[in-house]
Amino acid sequence: MVLITLCLLQACPVSAQQPNPELPHVSADSRDSVLIGGEGVRVPLGRILLVRKGTDCCAVKFVKFWTGKTEEDYLGSYERYYQGDGSADFTRTNVQFQIDEVLYPRVRGSGAFAIQFGEKDLRCGSIQLQWMGNGNVSFYTTGRFTRSLYDAGVELAPTHWTSIVEVNARDPRIKWYRLDPKREDIITTIDQLWDKLADERSSLQVGLNPRSLAVDSI
Repeated sequence: MVLITLCLLQACPVSAQQPNPELPHVSADSRDSVLIGGEGVRVPLGRILLVRKGTDCCAVKFVKFWTGKTEEDYLGSYERYYQGDGSADFTRTNVQFQIDEVLYPRVRGSGAFAIQFGEKDLRCGSIQLQWMGNGNVSFYTTGRFTRSLYDAGVELAPTHWTSIVEVNARDPRIKWYRLDPKREDIITTIDQLWDKLADERSSLQVGLNPRSLAVDSI
């Protein structure tokens, strides 16, 4: 099967004169897969993605994906839980919860006249990240006054949790990732996520290159 490759396909960052990259094709048998790429992460519907920047920590869960006027207009609904007191503790009463929607529309026009309208960014407290359709979340964020992308300075950690009551941001099984365009894709199923990350962590501890690990074919 063709491997999933996020927007992250060779087009980030995107200049103000360039259209955004095309979205990957997501086949039915890849919906339970996790992809950890150099420029973003893909998580399945209903699974929690942890996001942190400095002392801010968020838990994001996509609850619905659909298309708009055309099959190239992608929309999504997500839950977001924000913990900004530095504890990364989602059991505290000060956690802020919201449900929001994002839109990744098809590009209208071409070249210097290419435009996209819609809310393409995931927002959680002070954190802002570009959504690339379905479960694809980029390490980049969009400039305030331009369509240029830049490193948001965040870390992402995919998990197999489905409910906020399960979340423990200090669980030793979690592995955090930052922007690294040279990192080779890590692909696994959601059920094998913890084992895959444990294997990668073990290879680092013994001084092996994690890129040499075999990537599961999904």
